[in-house]
Amino acid sequence: MRRIALFGGTFNPVHLGHLRVAEEVRERFAIDKVYFIPAANPPHKPGPGLAPAEDRYEMLLRATQENPAFDVSELELQRSGRSYTIDTVKQISGSMPEDTRCWLVMGVDAFEEIETWKSYTELFEYIEIIVLSRPSDRGGGDLIEVVSRIISDRVSAQYRFEPENRRFVHPGKRAVYPFSATLLDISASRIRSLTKAKASVRYLVPESVETYIHEKGLYL
Repeated sequence: MRRIALFGGTFNPVHLGHLRVAEEVRERFAIDKVYFIPAANPPHKPGPGLAPAEDRYEMLLRATQENPAFDVSELELQRSGRSYTIDTVKQISGSMPEDTRCWLVMGVDAFEEIETWKSYTELFEYIEIIVLSRPSDRGGGDLIEVVSRIISDRVSAQYRFEPENRRFVHPGKRAVYPFSATLLDISASRIRSLTKAKASVRYLVPESVETYIHEKGLYL
């Protein structure tokens, strides 16, 4: 059985926090391949500070090139219109062999706004979900409580927590896994602010990404 994880986002830009989370997800869930999926036209984070999709894709390629378990998908860049997660999940799940096991990776902040996503309840029918803690969380207890409240109130009260597997299970839907990774307190917005101020972003992003930002004059 092949095991893959889908890690979507704006990646504006990709930074070391993204890469560390992906590596810990890969290790914890025995993932064969983590696919980073940059949103071409994100419904929740549009704006003048968003670098062109092609540049965000290129930065991801550079950031992940040394890890054979990481890959970057152009799927949302090739699709017209808004980049909705449900469309991406359906497209990928429909193209994978039947024995493929697939997870969707998202932060708890995004999970708390899940009801604003297009056809969000369908996600729980198509794919298992890994919900990441915040950098300020300690021990994961609060994360479990937050996930429990959200899926019970907004998805289904039939979800039950399995302490031995640290996951929420449902008789007819996919499992949800609260996961307390080592989240580095690095934000893309801070990186953009530093770049605009012509300050160093060294050790916040991979060197190859820093070079690309400067070469292309992004975020100035």
